[in-house]
Amino acid sequence: MPFSKFAGHWIYDKSHNSRLEIQKLKQYLLTIYRAGKIDSFDFDKLERLTANGLAFESNIPQGYGVGSSGSITAAIYDLFYEHKERISITELKSTLGLIESCYHGSSSGVDPLVSYLSQPILIQNTQSVELLDSINENINKSLFLVDTSIPRSTAPLVQAYLATRRENEQFLMEMQNIAAINDTLIDSYLIDDRELFTIKMKELSHAQFKTMRMMIPEQYKQMWQSGLDSGAYSMKLNGAGGGGFLMVMKHTSASLSVLDSASFSAPLLGLHP
Repeated sequence: MPFSKFAGHWIYDKSHNSRLEIQKLKQYLLTIYRAGKIDSFDFDKLERLTANGLAFESNIPQGYGVGSSGSITAAIYDLFYEHKERISITELKSTLGLIESCYHGSSSGVDPLVSYLSQPILIQNTQSVELLDSINENINKSLFLVDTSIPRSTAPLVQAYLATRRENEQFLMEMQNIAAINDTLIDSYLIDDRELFTIKMKELSHAQFKTMRMMIPEQYKQMWQSGLDSGAYSMKLNGAGGGGFLMVMKHTSASLSVLDSASFSAPLLGLHP
């Protein structure tokens, strides 16, 4: 889903720190272009504009799992990819994922696709992409983000996760269970079944705390446990975990004292409880 609180746009500023990232991305694009993995890219335009001071201004925190790399990927694609009218939605997802892999080592393309389209999307069977017209504001009113103030690099976390999946059969089985819970969460969200969504959010919180504990920042494990014990709220990881934002669903209308000192923002509605 788009997160309207954060955004980015092109500017011209030769002293801007994003220019190093753009140069890194340009070299990566040249490498995959020469390898025949990507085509229809206007490198002459990219070279000309970067020489003139092209930079990407953004208020999206880096290393937070809210799409900082996805946004610049979408912006690069929008400005420099040629023949965009000929590409299907699944090809677009694949191409954006290939570009974003510069940052993560491997990318599904989902984050830059949402950023590029600025529209909620539903992914089924990894390939089928459906555009959604709206988001569920009823359920969203109970969903919040907690700022851990811990930036992290996605690539090493993804690599560690994939390695554990390959080497630990029990972990793989538990992750399949988490995936099934997540699928039901999505289904319940789409049909506005708040009761089922709440049940599955609690199940997901328990399952992630058990199986993905290594991805939860140490100083937030007690907060996570308190939610499980009290039943007042549930927490889940965002993106690769390890820091950034944690999602919280409040299950009661009472003030949550354990979270009073946390930095809140509603992820989709832009509210500040």
